[in-house]
Amino acid sequence: MNEYGSLCTEWYEALYKYPPQEELELYSGYLLDDTQRVLEPMCGAGRFLIPMSAQGHAMYGFDHSAPMLEICKAKLAQRGLRAQVMQASLSSFSYPMPFDMIFITSGSFGLIVDPHEALVSLKRIHAYLSDSGVFLVEIETPLENQDALKVMHTMELTHNVQESLFLRKSESYDVQSNIYTADLLFQKRIQGHLERSEAMKFVIKHYVSDEFEHLLKQAGFCAVKIVRREHMELESTLSTKSLIYECRK
Repeated sequence: MNEYGSLCTEWYEALYKYPPQEELELYSGYLLDDTQRVLEPMCGAGRFLIPMSAQGHAMYGFDHSAPMLEICKAKLAQRGLRAQVMQASLSSFSYPMPFDMIFITSGSFGLIVDPHEALVSLKRIHAYLSDSGVFLVEIETPLENQDALKVMHTMELTHNVQESLFLRKSESYDVQSNIYTADLLFQKRIQGHLERSEAMKFVIKHYVSDEFEHLLKQAGFCAVKIVRREHMELESTLSTKSLIYECRK
C-alpha cells in the first residue's frame, strides 16, 4: 500500500479538494434517507465524505494515511459535521454494525496491488454490507498509450509568491500485470530555498473489466454491473477509462 506523507497530502489536497459533481450525485443518488449508514473506505482528505456528510447522511470513513485523515478531521470540525473517521486499512478495518452503502472512489482500490490482499479486502467489504446494501467501486482500465510514459519530468504547484511545491516523477508500466509505478519526489520551497522534501513510490493496479468482475464474484457479490464509464485524461499524454461498478449480495 502506498504511504501518503504530508507533502503528498498537501499536493493532493491542492489539486483534488472537491469531488466531481456528477460522481457526487451518482453516489448520493443511491441513498434513500438520512438513516442509512454509509462507509467510505480509503476516504483520504474527505472530498466525498465531507459533502455527503453535509447533505445529512450518516457517514463513516477510514484511511491508511494519518496526514490525509488529519486534514479530513480538521475540515469536519471546521464545518461542525459529525462523520466518524479513523485510521485503518481495507484488509483489517472493523465496525460493530453493517452498512447500507459502501463506496470507494477515484480508482483508489487499485492501490492494493497484491491479488490476495485485494480479494481479502473485497470479502471484508462483502461481510460488512447489509443484505439489501450496495457496494460501489471505481477502477481504472489499462493505460491506452503506455509509450507516452515519461522517464522523468517535473511539475510545479505555486501556493503564493513565496511558497511552491515541486514534484519530480519517473514512471513505468508493466503491461503483463497492468501495474503503473511512479517514483515521486516532492519538494517544498519557500522563497526559492528548499524547506522540505519527501520521496514516495506510487503503485496502482489497472484492471481489465472481466478480471475485476471475476474478483468481485469470488468475494461473494452476485449482482455486478457497470453503472458508469468515462474516458480519463490522466495527463496531457496519458489516458485510461474509469469504470464504476454497482455490486450487491
